Parts: sequence; C-alpha cells; structure tokens
Amino acid sequence: MGGVNSITAGFMDHTKLTSIEIPETITIIGENAFRLTSLTNVVIPNSVTSIAQSAFREITTPFTITLPNNLTTISASLFYNSTGLTTITMPEYVWRIGSSAFENTRLVHAVVPNNVRQIERTAFANITTLRSISIPSSVTTVEVNVFQNAHEDLRIYAETTSRPAGWNVNFNPLGRPIIWDALANRQPRNLQFSGTQLQWQAPEMTVIGATGTPVVTSIDPEHYLSYFIRRI
Repeated sequence: MGGVNSITAGFMDHTKLTSIEIPETITIIGENAFRLTSLTNVVIPNSVTSIAQSAFREITTPFTITLPNNLTTISASLFYNSTGLTTITMPEYVWRIGSSAFENTRLVHAVVPNNVRQIERTAFANITTLRSISIPSSVTTVEVNVFQNAHEDLRIYAETTSRPAGWNVNFNPLGRPIIWDALANRQPRNLQFSGTQLQWQAPEMTVIGATGTPVVTSIDPEHYLSYFIRRI
C-alpha cells in the first residue's frame, strides 16, 4: 500500500481475509472497506482521521478493533450487524455516533466519551447483549429508537439530572431503567471493560457522612456499576 492514502471497498466480501496491517500513510478508510470479511484483530493507525459508513459492517467472526485517537465521528452503520464485536473503546475526540453504528453487535458494556454531543437513531438498537451504557452530560441530542429492542436488563447511566430537550422522547422505546444524575448517585463512569475483565480507575469522590478518603474495595459482579467503599 506504499504511497496510497485511502482504502476503498476492494476488500469487501473477502471472507478469507482474517488480518491486515494498515500503514501509517493511510488517512481515510472508505465505505464498505472491510464489510463481510473475517478479520479477527484490527489496529488502525492514528494517521487515519476518517472511517466511512459500513466500513466494518457484517463481520461475524469474533474480532477486536483499535480505533485511531484522532477519529471524531463514528459513522453510520460502521459496525452494523457485526455480531463478532463484543467490546469497543471509542476515542476521546468523538463528537458524533452515527445511526445504526453499533446496531446488532454483541457489545455488553459501552462508555460514551465525554466529547460526544450527538447519538443518532438506532445507534445501539437490537443489541440483545447490552447490559450497561454510560452517557455523559455533553450529549445534547439523542435521536429516536437509539435503544430499540434493548435487553430487559439494560441499565442506562446518564450524567444529566433529567431528559434534555434534545433527547427524543422515544430514544428508549421499551422504557429500560435510566439512572439520572449518575455521578451524584455514585455510579462511576471510568469503569473500563475488556471482554469479561473490569478495570477501575478511581476518581475523586465525596461521600456524605464519611471521614477520610473513600476507596474502592470491591465490585459487585451482579450489578456491574455498583461499588462498595470503606473509610481509611
């Protein structure tokens, strides 16, 4: 790929393609670039600033992907129907999550980055495995049916105290539980999930009635975002 700065749909439907090394000369990954492939591990260099819609659509083999740090948009249908996707870390500069971006994947937990302002329709729809998602207060727009057909055990942790005007009244059509003002309710956003492993980066916390510094001592495996504290 020497001298080439973009990847088009040339790999689409190459079901025997299981791995690829993307050089740092690449800045753009085009629409449908790796759709219907059998990739298992994808590392996208930070030179890439744009990934078009459906680029990793309909990948059914289990796979992991590392997105570039400078990515600002999760394009529409980027991972649509990719049932091999179980975990994702979105770059911190992402401001928009496109329609159906993660629809019908197999994500279990999702953390929306602090700079996201817009989540488009059906972005997390039909994910029957999704159990928790954290949405920061930066998000001013959530479109219709974002959590369509969500699992009954899904818990939505929102940093806002109530539904903002820009959140469609039917963003959560099945009425899955929403924990508003999640930070005040001591639901930590900086839990990082990797497969079945949970990692904690302790924030500064103020706990009413406690003396000294509260620290995390354990995570309740039955309620992923619950935690216990002790006084020191």
